Amino acid sequence: MLTRTHSDFLSEEQRMVRDVAREFAQAELAPHAGQWEEEGWIPDAVVAKMGELGLLGMVVPEELGGSYSDYVAYALAMEEIAAGCAATATMMSVHNSVGCGPIVAWGSPEQKKQWLPEMAAGRAIARDGNESFKRACDLGYSPGCGNLRTVAAGAGSLQGGTPRIEDYRIVLLHGKGPLPDKTSLELFERACRQGWMVGCENAGTLYLRGEGTPRDAARAAYEFDKACNGGMPTACSNLGLMYRNGDGVARADERAVAYMQKACDLGMASACRWVEDKSRQ
Repeated sequence: MLTRTHSDFLSEEQRMVRDVAREFAQAELAPHAGQWEEEGWIPDAVVAKMGELGLLGMVVPEELGGSYSDYVAYALAMEEIAAGCAATATMMSVHNSVGCGPIVAWGSPEQKKQWLPEMAAGRAIARDGNESFKRACDLGYSPGCGNLRTVAAGAGSLQGGTPRIEDYRIVLLHGKGPLPDKTSLELFERACRQGWMVGCENAGTLYLRGEGTPRDAARAAYEFDKACNGGMPTACSNLGLMYRNGDGVARADERAVAYMQKACDLGMASACRWVEDKSRQ
């Protein structure tokens, strides 16, 4: 019969990390989580406080400005933050694991010195570069989409299945203006050439919107088609909608259905509903 509780197996340091995270979550997060959910942002002051408490550098070694002790402590802190505010926990998780983790594992000494102290302190907030800017914002991956600005974007590439940290440069910083759209377009096109299909999709979006370049629907369709064939369902859906609406391309219902069906096959539920509704007409 088990006679010891979960906490009996924790070290003193692990308990301390858990308790700090619990006190912060109960006092600073839980009372406001509902309001932040409705407003779609998390105050900068909250993110800054998390940096001060060491919650944003939990996988970063102390000599690089982090607060790493072990992954049990990290998991305990994540549980407590999630109990207070799920969106804040998502930001914390992605920032630590997807943001800091690859730089700790594969970054050059110069890159570690440049990025990790800022990220561990909460002055730079990372997000997953495998999502478009809007999608990351919509999912809550970046706190305060209205007051965090994209200042560096880059391409992910694979070499023997391992991400090259030299190309892993999507970072969100506080209080800075965005890169010109032209620069973003150049970086997304470079990513596309390296086989990073999200880069192709994002480049197509910029061409379609005319951001950083004159609007070019034909080029947008080319980029979306490439991304769609590379397994990106949103790109398939975007192209399907272009053909359905005649948005810069000749209206073609058969092509619209074909691309939406491909988006459905790739797991996009809204595209499946669109195809089903179309078949009933």
